[in-house]
Amino acid sequence: MPESIEVRGATDVPDYPVPDASLTIYETDQLNIWSVQSTHLHSLEDYFLGTFNAEPQIGRMFFSDEWRLIQISPNRAFLISEQSTPLQTTTNYKTMLTDVSHGYCELVLSGELSFDFVGLYVSADLNKALIHGKDNLRCRFGQYSCLLYWDNSSQVRVLIERSYARSFRNYLDHLMRRHDLTTSLKTNPSH
Repeated sequence: MPESIEVRGATDVPDYPVPDASLTIYETDQLNIWSVQSTHLHSLEDYFLGTFNAEPQIGRMFFSDEWRLIQISPNRAFLISEQSTPLQTTTNYKTMLTDVSHGYCELVLSGELSFDFVGLYVSADLNKALIHGKDNLRCRFGQYSCLLYWDNSSQVRVLIERSYARSFRNYLDHLMRRHDLTTSLKTNPSH
């Protein structure tokens, strides 16, 4: 008689114990997001070179304290900022910018285990991305399509369509309860 094989789902809790840790989840307030797309007048490369004096690279994020620029495809990028207007240097390229702030929200998972926790449930290999010097990925987090980006492994930002945000937060809360992680759900980082 053949031995039985244990089949585990992709979202089963790992066999190893998860250390006692906490994760904080919050939605970023006052976030402005512009979609930057190539036009017949300017390419995305023109925008990167003219605005940031840099070559565009999928998987690389350009950022300062005030903004982040993430290329998500050969012809499209997101400019993310807490400022209510795009960068002053983008005025030559304003036909390439579309405000999509109303359609997206940013959730931040913060804590020592945030990178490892996210890595359990996404369709991409986050450690491989790190090895290749990437700091963002478009992937699926469970059944949700999203953009992940990070400055360090203790804080992962998730850009998700606003219409899915509540359901996605409930999903994250459920996953953390499965791992017995101490969770703190916040509306913004100042609380």
